[in-house]
Amino acid sequence: MEEKPIIENKIKALELELDNVKKRIDRLEPTKQDNRSKQLEDWENNNITCKSAGLKIALNDYYEIDEDGDKKTEFAFEEVKNLNIDGWRLPTTKEWIQIYSEFGFDNNDVPDRDVFVKTLMLTEYENCYGHYWSSTALSSSNAYRLRFYSSNVYPAGYYYRFYGYSVRLVKEIK
Repeated sequence: MEEKPIIENKIKALELELDNVKKRIDRLEPTKQDNRSKQLEDWENNNITCKSAGLKIALNDYYEIDEDGDKKTEFAFEEVKNLNIDGWRLPTTKEWIQIYSEFGFDNNDVPDRDVFVKTLMLTEYENCYGHYWSSTALSSSNAYRLRFYSSNVYPAGYYYRFYGYSVRLVKEIK
């Protein structure tokens, strides 16, 4: 006879826990949607045009908000290779090369890492490095990436697909 109240109490406790989980999910979902809308607006308002590639280049990196509300800014190739948000997608290696050709040289047509990095707002720090995925795979274990160091830019470097790199999106000009 005493088992019935114990079971009923356990059921009530589980129902309460389920309600709490649903409330957390409901709070998180608008946050993800709001975040996506904010990023789309930001990309549309803050981009630079690469005429030779026929692309708009977002001047802010792609990111996601995880279940805990933390900002994720680096991704493995498999996570982002097919990313497409309202036409915003990863550039191919060929497009990174075109972008570098258009923005990576000074007024005397000399390759200039600082001009490239500052024009695309890839970093605000001097003498630092960065890596951005392209959508082009090299093999089952490697994919292409743009990388820059203190003095050079390599628009067609490659590395292991499981490595976490930043993502900069592009969109075709219509």
